[in-house]
Amino acid sequence: MLLWAASMLALGSFIILAIFIIVFLSNAGKFIEQAKLSLNKASADLSDIKKDVKTTLKGIDVMQDEFVKSLHHFNDMKAKAVDTMTNLDDSIEAIQETTQSVRTRADAVYNIIRPFNDLSEHIYNKIAPPLIETANFITAATKAFSTFSGILFRKKQKPEE
Repeated sequence: MLLWAASMLALGSFIILAIFIIVFLSNAGKFIEQAKLSLNKASADLSDIKKDVKTTLKGIDVMQDEFVKSLHHFNDMKAKAVDTMTNLDDSIEAIQETTQSVRTRADAVYNIIRPFNDLSEHIYNKIAPPLIETANFITAATKAFSTFSGILFRKKQKPEE
C-alpha cells in the first residue's frame, strides 16, 4: 500500500507537472508568437530605418560633392582675388611713380616759366600805368572834342533855323 500510495503520489505529481508543462508551453507559445511579431515589427522598422539611412547617406554624398565643388570654386575665386590684388598693388605702384614723375616735371616747368611770369608782371607794372593814363587822356580828349564839336555844330545850325 505504501507503494501504491507512493505510485499515486508520483502519478499525481506527474499529472500536475504535465499540466504545468502544458500551461507553460502554451504561455511560451504565446510569448514566442508575441516575440515573433515584435521581432517582425522591429525588423520592418529597422528596414525603414535602413532605407532612411541610405537616403540620408545619398544626400550627404550629394552635399559632399557640392561642398567639394564649392570649395574648388572658392579656391579659384581666392586665386583670382590674389591675382587681382597683386595687379592692383602693381598698378598703384606704377601710378605713384607716374605721379611723382609728373610732379617732378611740373616743378621743372614751373621753375622754367616762373621767371617769364615775373618778367611779364614787371613789364606790365612798368607799362600799364602810363598806358592807362594815356588811354584816360585820349578818352578825356575825345569827350572834350566831342562836346566842343557838339556845341559848335549846334551854334551853326541854330542861326539857319
